[in-house]
Amino acid sequence: MDPARQIIAELAANAATHGRVAGRDFRLTLYVAADTLRIEVTDTRGERLPDPQPASPTPSPAGACCWSKRSPTAGA
Repeated sequence: MDPARQIIAELAANAATHGRVAGRDFRLTLYVAADTLRIEVTDTRGERLPDPQPASPTPSPAGACCWSKRSPTAGA
């Protein structure tokens, strides 16, 4: 499986599992511009952001294959 498919599958599974609200769905949007793939996932709990969690003192392999870079216009 190529990395983009794996990342998309993981993000979609997380949104469906952890952001579940009866009668509402998550949204997955893909944009391709030049040589860049932008993946956006919005879960059903859009009314509030998640509470920040303290950093773990020991590294976790969870999400090790994923990375994120916020766009300067993200949230605008």
